[in-house]
Amino acid sequence: MAQQIGQIVAIKSGSNHATVSLTKATMCSHGSCSNRILPDVSSELLVDAENPVGAVVGDVVEITFETRAALKAAFMVYVLPILMGLGVYLLAEWLALAYPSLWALAAAGGTMGLGLYRGNHLKAQCTISRRLDPGDIKITGQQGCAGCPLH
Repeated sequence: MAQQIGQIVAIKSGSNHATVSLTKATMCSHGSCSNRILPDVSSELLVDAENPVGAVVGDVVEITFETRAALKAAFMVYVLPILMGLGVYLLAEWLALAYPSLWALAAAGGTMGLGLYRGNHLKAQCTISRRLDPGDIKITGQQGCAGCPLH
């Protein structure tokens, strides 16, 4: 489970869902990094979330979402094609098939295509877990610099 803080921008009438605005940012985009090389690439992301806590427009909320399906799709795009390509290449060599490299490439490409298809058709189940008091949210200057190789 992952959590993200966002703000409700709309309530869907007739349902228990809300549209939440999240800020998608890079590690150094908070502005306090003196070693920042790239420009700020923050962008707004709107997600539909179940609203069991009854939050209203303007509330700052914490949403939770499952990451398992996204990790499986990433595995199918980055790792599985390499394994499939290598396995098919070795099998084609062992069976003495013509052009084992092409068989391996086809297997790797097909596996990657399947992973991309699954990744593009993920249904994110976001749930608002609680309302937050905006005054209690503190962003320190070092929060995003923990993994910075230039810090």
